[in-house]
Amino acid sequence: MDKKKILKIVGIIILVLVVIFLIHVIKNFIILSTIQDKVAKYYEPTNVHYTLTSVKGQQEDLSEVYIKDGHDSKTIMNHFKDKQGNESKIIQVVTQGERRLYTETKDSKTVKIYHEDNSNSGSQILIYDGDRIRDSILLIINTEKIDGKDYYVLNGPSDSVLYDQNATETKMYIEKDTGLITKITEKVKVNDEMVEYTYTYKYEFDVVTDADIAGPDISEYTIQEN
Repeated sequence: MDKKKILKIVGIIILVLVVIFLIHVIKNFIILSTIQDKVAKYYEPTNVHYTLTSVKGQQEDLSEVYIKDGHDSKTIMNHFKDKQGNESKIIQVVTQGERRLYTETKDSKTVKIYHEDNSNSGSQILIYDGDRIRDSILLIINTEKIDGKDYYVLNGPSDSVLYDQNATETKMYIEKDTGLITKITEKVKVNDEMVEYTYTYKYEFDVVTDADIAGPDISEYTIQEN
């Protein structure tokens, strides 16, 4: 085979690869743009209850967040269980100008009161807001149907989520209808063993009442100085 034919074949192969790459990038960019368009209305929810279940090997933690009237009023509840099965709870009640931090263990119930500006405090909904151009190039996006619902599955790390630094494989599940992230999985190397981390999110909108964000009865807790 002469040199011209070889160069022609190589050129055709390169052209095909470039076309495949462009199709991959364009398809991903359209999907990611659609996700961001759908999730835009959830950027600053005014009334939402959501739970986050974190499973890391044998350890399971539950966080519940109630938000009412935007981010100025919220209650954040975190439930933990240690290896011995002992349960503990941390509850943050956030209102304008004040944050109460309740801590419950099997031995004590305490509360600290902070006077501070909480207008932009954390625990907002986790949404996809990554760099679409970067992610269109680097991510592999598939679709899956789970419990009758359609999902986009983003394979690979996106800069919109903070992953474990030892993660070797990551997936993000995004509900097609809403654009909301409902699950993140990671395979993490821990002490030379691969452990799967799973974070599952569930959302309810426009259901939170004043009672939900009121927090515990402070008279049952010992007030600690800051």
